[in-house]
Amino acid sequence: MAQEGEYCLLRADLLVVNKIDLAPHVDVDMTRFRADVAAARPDRASVFTDLRNGEGVQLVFEQIVHSAPLTTTAVLPMESESGALIYVQNAAGSVFGGDRLHIAVHLEASAELCLSTPSATRLQGEALSVQTTMIELSEGAFFEYIPDMIIPHAQAEHRQHTCIALAHGAEAIFMESFAAGRVARGEEHLYRSFSTRLQVSFNARPVLVDASGFRPGEASPALEGALASSGYVGTVFALSQQGDHEELATLISRRLASLPGVYGGAAALASGYGVVGRFLADDAPNLRMATQVAWDVARRHMRGRPAPLLRK
Repeated sequence: MAQEGEYCLLRADLLVVNKIDLAPHVDVDMTRFRADVAAARPDRASVFTDLRNGEGVQLVFEQIVHSAPLTTTAVLPMESESGALIYVQNAAGSVFGGDRLHIAVHLEASAELCLSTPSATRLQGEALSVQTTMIELSEGAFFEYIPDMIIPHAQAEHRQHTCIALAHGAEAIFMESFAAGRVARGEEHLYRSFSTRLQVSFNARPVLVDASGFRPGEASPALEGALASSGYVGTVFALSQQGDHEELATLISRRLASLPGVYGGAAALASGYGVVGRFLADDAPNLRMATQVAWDVARRHMRGRPAPLLRK
């Protein structure tokens, strides 16, 4: 237990040492104590307080309010592979109205990384929330973004913008999935708006701009020609300068067509730099199955390796 307690003290994002007013009565040298804490936790916040008298309260508040909600796990190995796996976690549990989130990823030459989330991302609150993701891939790098689905609650308003810049020989598989809301509660398309925008460049040359959005108050996403009766939608982008893109599009389309409760297909990008696939699903399990299948087909075609089952 002592080792576990020591680990928590060293690794906690914020350490609050209270009742410093008692230090003189128990023969504690606070100057030395502060120095020891700073040496043991050089890159983490520590606040010394006397909360009964109000000392340090504002510092604690500032640390909590201004701490970034997004954190990452330690770098994990991909199963039976040389690449790395990192989960992006939201300490707040949801994306709330007014949040401004920014994710930046840079891979050096020939590096391999899969970025995922441990669970679905929920959108709450009436104010606009925004997430911006900037991804830069050096020569020969391979990047995969496989998050769980986004679930907007009633009255939520969210916008996300992703930019992917690939150097020569770099490749990426980028996936997004979206639920109509808390469908199990009968809450479908009660959010205010949801929109995504993806920009892709190869060697600083723009090759793709893809944008989609839903505003249920203006036009129902459940109309025929849109999402119809399907409450779940997914997208896969397989981005590469090499390979037979028409063949990959055909493979993804065939596999999606074989899945029950899933409707979709894929096509080669007009720019010649990859494939896009889109699919609808009747429920969350079918959406996750379609996401796994589309990822697996793209991965086998691009890298000659199957997609692993990520632990959630």
